[in-house]
Amino acid sequence: MASIDDKFANKCHPSIKKYSEVRKGFTGFRNGDLLMAKITPCFQNGKAFIADSLVNGIGFGTTELIVFRPTERILANWLWLIIQTKNFQNYCLGNLSGTVGQQRVKPSYIADFLLPLPPFSEILRICKKTDGMLEILKKIESDGEAVQSAGIRLKAEVLDCFFNNGNSDKSYYRLVPFETDVEILDSMRRPINASERAKRLEKAKNLYPYYGATGKAGMIDDFLLDGEFVLLGEDGAPFLDKYLKKAYIINGKSWVNNHAHILKSKTNNRFLAYYLNSLNYNSLVSGTTRLKLTQGKLKTIQIPDLKSEEKTRIVKILDDCFDKIDSLLS
Repeated sequence: MASIDDKFANKCHPSIKKYSEVRKGFTGFRNGDLLMAKITPCFQNGKAFIADSLVNGIGFGTTELIVFRPTERILANWLWLIIQTKNFQNYCLGNLSGTVGQQRVKPSYIADFLLPLPPFSEILRICKKTDGMLEILKKIESDGEAVQSAGIRLKAEVLDCFFNNGNSDKSYYRLVPFETDVEILDSMRRPINASERAKRLEKAKNLYPYYGATGKAGMIDDFLLDGEFVLLGEDGAPFLDKYLKKAYIINGKSWVNNHAHILKSKTNNRFLAYYLNSLNYNSLVSGTTRLKLTQGKLKTIQIPDLKSEEKTRIVKILDDCFDKIDSLLS
């Protein structure tokens, strides 16, 4: 057990023995098998790995391992992801046997676990995407100088995995016209140049945030909006950079200039912002030195047709995931 890395690192550091020394009293396995610790606390600590590059293709280990033998290697990767989920962990922890300190997960309990099994092409997509995410996580852990950029990339990869399946067949939701769910409130924005704002600020009694294409651009003495809105860059936003935000949420009293579209979802603003930050804008923007997303092109965007409750559930998942990334970065 000590040879297996914890925290679901998917690594093992075996020693080499003669077959005669291990053929009895050990758990046997072969290349491609998934092994998981069944005894506590090793199970909770994430001791699990996929056997690979074994001498003569076979291996032996502690009897405190459960061996899974999927029919395909990609299914081993999929199952490795599944056993890391809270759903699987909670299911197993609710069905332990034995005394405190020496409790075990029974294979018979796992046999009754309902395994999510999407189409094979979707399994391939998710496994490939999560492999990339795990590489970014390793970089965060090992390279302090690249931490912030790696965190931004990781968040973008999460959104990409969640919303984009790499082709036009988004089978897990139907797409509908943009204005089915989103109000475009561009008539409420108003630009004011820096010199005029400076004059107004000299006499200001109250200050309010002044927003542009990519975020807060300063302060001003009055407000045009009061409430929660999604701002999406019209020009000057990093449309062609997959890893940078194009949409963000504002709340409270504020002023917005003409470099950002003002949007309000009829169901969930946070879901709208997440979705807009997952999109590929290459075919939507025009211009050379300063790319622009016109209101006409904005209206051609299609959005997921999901119930409000489902959007709330998705937002919670994404919020939790992003909070964990932020925790890693700090």
